[in-house]
Amino acid sequence: MKIRTKATLAGWAIFMAVLALLALAYEARDVWLRIAISVLVFALYFPGNFLVTVLFRCQTCGTSIFDRRGSWVASWPAKTCATCGADLTKQ
Repeated sequence: MKIRTKATLAGWAIFMAVLALLALAYEARDVWLRIAISVLVFALYFPGNFLVTVLFRCQTCGTSIFDRRGSWVASWPAKTCATCGADLTKQ
């Protein structure tokens, strides 16, 4: 499996887990349970996205495949590396 496919699947898994928890929070009757689930959503989403960004890197130069030119970071993996220009669709 290519690195872009793995990164996309990992990102989607985190996103779907967050949506499932938000749906659970919406259906919860107790206010404190809603708050607890909402805190769990943030505790899962931000570290999860950070790990995905850190784990999936260009095999040529080591730059994250989510980095774009400058300070721009996207939520989907790039097709070419922003630093070295390597084709990430073949890695």
